[in-house]
Amino acid sequence: MVKKTATALAKVAYLLFLLLLAEAGSRAYWTLGKGVPFWRPGEILYFFYPGLEEAAKEETPPGSEIFRVLLLGGSVLDDDHGAVGPALGSELEARLGRPVAIRNVSEAGHTTLDSLHKYRRLEGRRFDLVVVYHGINEARANNISAEGFREDYGHYSWYARINALEKHPELPVLALPYTLHYGYLALDYRLRPAAYLPRHRLSPESLVHGGETKTAAAFRRNLARILDLARERGETAVLMTFAYYVPDGYSEEAFRAKTLDYGRHLKPIELWGEARNVVAALEAHNRVVAELAAAHPEAVFVDQQALLPKSGEVFDDVCHLTPHGSRLFARNIAEPAATGRGPEPATGGEAPSPR
Repeated sequence: MVKKTATALAKVAYLLFLLLLAEAGSRAYWTLGKGVPFWRPGEILYFFYPGLEEAAKEETPPGSEIFRVLLLGGSVLDDDHGAVGPALGSELEARLGRPVAIRNVSEAGHTTLDSLHKYRRLEGRRFDLVVVYHGINEARANNISAEGFREDYGHYSWYARINALEKHPELPVLALPYTLHYGYLALDYRLRPAAYLPRHRLSPESLVHGGETKTAAAFRRNLARILDLARERGETAVLMTFAYYVPDGYSEEAFRAKTLDYGRHLKPIELWGEARNVVAALEAHNRVVAELAAAHPEAVFVDQQALLPKSGEVFDDVCHLTPHGSRLFARNIAEPAATGRGPEPATGGEAPSPR
């Protein structure tokens, strides 16, 4: 009996040893390959959002008079594609008469779901203004069949891996279960690439599905959750329609030849889908924004699509802004944020829809 007990204990000890070895290997994978601290596997999210870590760990000095602004968006807001952040800081300082600190966690390609993940992680950080700006990256998510579309955007391998984090509450303590899940998703992407949207250029097979806007419900849900969080935290959210401009005679060929009424001609619309489909999705998303603004009077609403003039002096492409456009965009936010009154819409009407 004693011998059997000892044998059983030896087997349990060996199994525990193997599990500890596997856990150590999992942590080593994230540490050596992804830069995640070995003793803090709960920080794997920062591998996906490296710009978030500094913001999440930043401390606000007690009694600080600094007006703190958080920017949540895609490439239109990020510092690599425009100058909205610095322009907004200058505009607010001029109106408020106090120092303004801009914390910009926007990144190219990101959607409302990324911003929701980031904003949740920033619990405990204090912001006076939370600026949310999305629309066109969500339009890209429509380029998949209705059967393949996932409202959690899991038809992107990127989101499949991030969404999986929420299924692993043990992660702050154990890295192994999520690492196995992450490996499974990576293998699935390799074995079934057609089940996911391509990471770069959209294929003709994907584009045929872009005419149906499938993203409106998810877009609404993600934005509503951000607005609810801002209200719970006592922070003022800025909700905006997405401004876009499609010049007459638009085509990808004309864009690449730089003959259109754009500034630098940065990115063709086809990066997000067929032009008419992208415009349809943007209009659907803007309707959602207007409805959410009506349901959330505590938020500041800015109708950027109506306010920004449609010309190459303002737009470098369908959505990215020139330096002048960035200043106008920032001014449209600063006026209602500082005074409670919004600016008057620009004249000139809406951009024509592409043919």
